[in-house]
Amino acid sequence: MKPLYMGIDIGTSSVRAVLFDEQGHTQKASSVEYSLLGANGVAELRPDEILDGLIKCVEDIAGASDGTAPAEAASGLSARVGESAIGLSAPNDSTFIAAAGISCQMHSLMCVDADGAPLTNLITWADTRATKQADEILASGRVDELYKITGCRVQHPMYPLAKLIWLRENEPAIFSKAAKFITIKEYILHKFFGEYVVDYTLAASQGYFDINKNEWSEVVLRDFAGIGVEKLSRAVECTHVLKSMKPEFADFDIPFVIGSGDGIMANLGCGVADDTALSVTVGTSGAVRTSVKAPLLDKEQRTWCYSFTNDTWVAGGATNSGGIALKYLRDRLGAQLLEDAGRMCADEAESAHCLDAGRMCADEAESAHRSGITRFAPGQEYEAMDYLASQVPAGCDGLVFLPYLMGERSPDWNPKVRGMMAGLELSHGNGHICRAAMEGVIFRLYSVYKSMAAINSNATQIRATGGIVKSEFWMQILADVFGKEILVAKTQEGAALGAAFTAMVAVKAVAGFSDLLEAMHPVKSITPRAEAHFVYAQAYERAMELYESNNKWMKTQEES
Repeated sequence: MKPLYMGIDIGTSSVRAVLFDEQGHTQKASSVEYSLLGANGVAELRPDEILDGLIKCVEDIAGASDGTAPAEAASGLSARVGESAIGLSAPNDSTFIAAAGISCQMHSLMCVDADGAPLTNLITWADTRATKQADEILASGRVDELYKITGCRVQHPMYPLAKLIWLRENEPAIFSKAAKFITIKEYILHKFFGEYVVDYTLAASQGYFDINKNEWSEVVLRDFAGIGVEKLSRAVECTHVLKSMKPEFADFDIPFVIGSGDGIMANLGCGVADDTALSVTVGTSGAVRTSVKAPLLDKEQRTWCYSFTNDTWVAGGATNSGGIALKYLRDRLGAQLLEDAGRMCADEAESAHCLDAGRMCADEAESAHRSGITRFAPGQEYEAMDYLASQVPAGCDGLVFLPYLMGERSPDWNPKVRGMMAGLELSHGNGHICRAAMEGVIFRLYSVYKSMAAINSNATQIRATGGIVKSEFWMQILADVFGKEILVAKTQEGAALGAAFTAMVAVKAVAGFSDLLEAMHPVKSITPRAEAHFVYAQAYERAMELYESNNKWMKTQEES
């Protein structure tokens, strides 16, 4: 029997479970979406909604011997108490599931009581209520010291250090009652296994972990957070194995490997194992990362550095808006985008050709036109965006979209800046708006790339991962803006594969993290176009000038 390995990826907008073979090729996958709750700086998730979604995904890919999901729906945690919730088996009789690993969103925080019950929702990285507390950390005059200890720019409200202080000041009853302050991964693992453990990376991403010693920083906890180490989970390496899941959750006992943060897992999943390569990830947010053998810090604090193993760290920078900028447009313009793309495609079919970035040939367009149906159906909004944007030239005829929908992280670390669109004309259509959003996201990643290049001159490769790799059109924008060849691994499941690969390392199925799987190696490259790069170089400068003007305007509004 051949082994399969499961990768579970707990993200900000969805949870996903994937089965891989020994070379990292996807065998089966399932995902469940959920939405952020709140407004005016609040960005939370329901912990049990994530837990139920995770269970549903695992059931979908491995819940029955024939690979089908069990008949009963995932109706919630309460429906599973006292039952064997996940009947885990392999998709067929010739395979078995050998281990599972977990990738998880970073910078989350929640409070639980002595019984492990939630006292709060999950406060995500996108929550900016702690802006005042972050400013007070900055005013302490100790941010350089804190950066050297934690690798984090803790004077930003994304980091849970500021959120802890916010809870202490604004929710004192909850803060006092809390037995533990944990991430969503810790909550789920405690539910499953009855113990509180956290991997080095998630611990480091909280802002009160010493990346030089790989332990909680008593200095930061005492002087800023106001809690003791007993309120936190035990920090372990990413290869730490948990066994003996509670019987009310499962009727199996395979090694569950704690894994790491989603960005670090995506970095590994696309084959970045040392500092000779960078990964560019676009999921809900965006990031540029590399792996290093010693903490790598930036004197300007534009980037961060988190522990991964006892002798490996991951350095990088992240932006707040990635795919969420396109999701914003999808949720508001989706029906119109489908209609516009279908009509435009049908019109072009009458001329016997349809330019849709390689997705549809002229015969298909003519057939759709004759039958009176559109090429783009509900559920194909992103394909419609690609098509419409492909009809617009690079630079969007002067339209600029600044995607600061939730403030910004690297390299400017400005939680108060907000998004805007500038240069709008009557001639601009939905295609311009879509392309401007795509270009705006990549411009922000390019600014992070420039910061990373300034502190790491060893990187000679750029590898892409995340949802962006599903769009060849958006990938071409990435290559053109960066002016660099972009390599794409065979897998599109970067974070989940990184988690499964970590499980393989933990159970000795592979020799180590440098022993990359076949699916992690590049299978294609995207070559930059010189003419487009020239256009984008100018457009990038315009976007940065607009950012500065927008930032100044925001400050005047704040002061007035």
